[in-house]
Parts: sequence; C-alpha cells; structure tokens
Amino acid sequence: MMNEDEVLHYALLDINNFVTNIITIAEKDLGTLPDLVASNGASYAIEDNLVYKAQIQGTYDGENFLPHKLFDSWVLKEERIFSWEAPVPYPSDGLSYIWDEETLNWVELVIE
Repeated sequence: MMNEDEVLHYALLDINNFVTNIITIAEKDLGTLPDLVASNGASYAIEDNLVYKAQIQGTYDGENFLPHKLFDSWVLKEERIFSWEAPVPYPSDGLSYIWDEETLNWVELVIE
C-alpha cells in the first residue's frame, strides 16, 4: 500500500487515445483526479508499472503506451520496447540520411 506522500503518474488522453498531458499526483490528492480529467475533456491511464512510459503525442492502446509515430509507413517493433522503425533499414555506409515518406526510402542528407 502506498503512503499519502507517494506519487502516481497519469497520462491524460483525448478521445482518440492520444496523450495530451502527463501529470504527477500525490496519493492523498487522488480524489481530485476525476475533476482534473473532466476539466480537460480527457480520460486517463496510469503509466506506473508499464514497460514503456507515456509521452506527449504518443498513444495508449488499452494496454501499453506507444511513442509518437513519425511516419505512416513505419512499423511498430514490440521487441525493441515499442519503437517505430522505417520499413527499410537505415544505411550503414556512414553517411547521414533523412526519411522520405513519398519514396519510402532513406535519402542522403546533403548540407551545402
């Protein structure tokens, strides 16, 4: 059992389960959580004891917090603690690249 000085971490979620805010609240103040959630027009999920912690713009799938997905084509790799990866591996030739969603490939970053 927690003592009243311990804190819990909650992620506020919008109607699409996107994380809009992360709050830390003392055990003694848990009674105010419903009012806080209602005033933000959100629902919430506790983030303590989960493998991946919540982040703003990430999502909650009902069981886990997922990081923000940078590109539609990227795929979720659960074995790497819920990270999104490009469908094409990053080149290993030592050059710098950026992801091009239109061509679904890495494009060399040229700085002039």
